[in-house]
Amino acid sequence: MQPIFKDDFNEVLLDTNRGLARMTRTSAHYPSVAAAEASLHATTSALHGIARPHLGVLLDLRKGPMRNDPEFEAVAARYRFKFGEGFGRFAVLVRTAVGELQVSRYGRESHVAVAIFHDEAEALAHVLNREGAQPATR
Repeated sequence: MQPIFKDDFNEVLLDTNRGLARMTRTSAHYPSVAAAEASLHATTSALHGIARPHLGVLLDLRKGPMRNDPEFEAVAARYRFKFGEGFGRFAVLVRTAVGELQVSRYGRESHVAVAIFHDEAEALAHVLNREGAQPATR
């Protein structure tokens, strides 16, 4: 996988041979709302110009610290599903049931169908359009 973007909070990788883009959230806490906004903007901009319809995208949030204060929520709402826009397949990988509920709620609020997984192999199977992928939530 080719690195496209990396900062203290997020990493974006691209594998055009497999048809996969992957954004992984690190365990680092955003020190401020402004830092979150800058990182999320750079992260979503990283794949600008990439032909997306034939690629799947995996958003791996398992290491990300939970955060739901109103200021952060306002920033996150602007970027929540921008990373997945235009891709042929989109999956979110979470660690906990609480994370699953939160991403599911975000999907409902944004009117976006979200395939949520706890298992990386199943998430990759879904994104790469392979058989056997069973998302936790549709």
